[in-house]
Amino acid sequence: EIGGSTVSHDGAVRQSVPAAEDSDGPCIDDDAPILQATMVQIGRAMTCRELIFDAQEVRHCREGQELASRCCASCRDLRGLRAQALLELWPQQMSTAAMLQRANTRFRSPPLHGRPGGRRMPLFAFGTGNMRGRRAEELIEYALRSGYRHLDSAASYPSHRDGSLNRAVWRSDVPRHELFLTTKIPSSDMGFIQARRALERLRVELPGGFADLCLV
Repeated sequence: EIGGSTVSHDGAVRQSVPAAEDSDGPCIDDDAPILQATMVQIGRAMTCRELIFDAQEVRHCREGQELASRCCASCRDLRGLRAQALLELWPQQMSTAAMLQRANTRFRSPPLHGRPGGRRMPLFAFGTGNMRGRRAEELIEYALRSGYRHLDSAASYPSHRDGSLNRAVWRSDVPRHELFLTTKIPSSDMGFIQARRALERLRVELPGGFADLCLV
């Protein structure tokens, strides 16, 4: 979801966030306080448009951020540009998805736990460390929509702790049974009792309430 639109598996784009003009009135930039604040903070007066487009960071425009309301028009335009860029990447995304689908079928581990009916782990995984919040949601969701079916996570990763991993899986529309999720218990939870408690927490925190592989 970028710019208020969600790209579905079939390539259709559906609007999921009402336009700003429909909620609290017209969507305009309030430059005066931004000019004053940037002059004080960085020694250079910048308009909303200069500030938002110089940074190229949608995180400044997230709901609840001051810039999201002060720089409504610039944030709307930046989200629109990102949405257009996502649509332009659609052919490459579909090509990647087809490649990963073949790879996920061909490159898998032997059945886990030594049991004939054990799950086979896809050997291509998308790492979810060093990311958090909306950025993590967008990256993980995009990876799943691009064909990744193995997510590598850990209880200590920010994307796990803040719930963005869980939300991304839910938003991707990929059924949980098609996804292989690896997680890890941190060294601070070593020992039988602590590890067992960590596993109980993971049952609550992970998509679907379980991990396919848990490393201790």
